[in-house]
Amino acid sequence: MIGSSLYTVGSITSGRMVDRLGRKPLATVSIMAASLFFMAFSYLPTFLISATVVCLGWFLLGVRDTAATSLIIEQLPLYTGIMMSLNRAVTQVGFSVGSGFGGVLLLLYDYKLMFVGLGVLGILSAIVFQWLTLDPTTPTQ
Repeated sequence: MIGSSLYTVGSITSGRMVDRLGRKPLATVSIMAASLFFMAFSYLPTFLISATVVCLGWFLLGVRDTAATSLIIEQLPLYTGIMMSLNRAVTQVGFSVGSGFGGVLLLLYDYKLMFVGLGVLGILSAIVFQWLTLDPTTPTQ
């Protein structure tokens, strides 16, 4: 419940951050930071620090979701419906691949390696997002 609430707060507050920081940088940095937080949380020494890091990760995923959705809508302004459908399809494929990958790591190893593996996938997604998206609302990239 706490994670969902922080995700919602991140989604709501990021609308204001998008205008100041830009869609693409905010989406890329937030997914990169959230991935690092989720990778690190099981290695932290105390429960309180670990729980705080996970909460920050959920907040940043909410920020990423709003920034990325805003950027995807701007990719082809005349075809926003198609872009949103394509985004949803690709996102669901990513969730399926990530769930399968995480499940295999969990079966073969342990939770710590599973979170590291999923964090690495998140970092790779941030890199792909940075390289393959254009922000038409910013003059230079």
